Amino acid sequence: MGVMIQRVNFSQIKVNGEIVGKIGKGLNIFVGIATTDTEVEIDWMVRKCLDIRLFPDLNSDNSRWEKSVKDIDALVRPVHVGDRLNWSTELRHQASLGFLPQTLVE
Repeated sequence: MGVMIQRVNFSQIKVNGEIVGKIGKGLNIFVGIATTDTEVEIDWMVRKCLDIRLFPDLNSDNSRWEKSVKDIDALVRPVHVGDRLNWSTELRHQASLGFLPQTLVE
């Protein structure tokens, strides 16, 4: 599994010129899931992405990253990128997307 996290103030995703998703402040999470990845590993990675501290505490004098996406009620936009990265063991697009919404809802 490969994951790349991008912190954003605004993000939109277009497919063939049509906007298929957009968020305000939050995270774009680019995901490639391999055929060998289990639901346990995917759940662990989702929790890790939601708990990582990438945002400053606006109530603090320092500018350290102390808040997670959950702490500030920001949004998360998972983006499947396995095909574009050409990873030899990644799941096909339809199969890997089945893991993400179920895991993110929990």
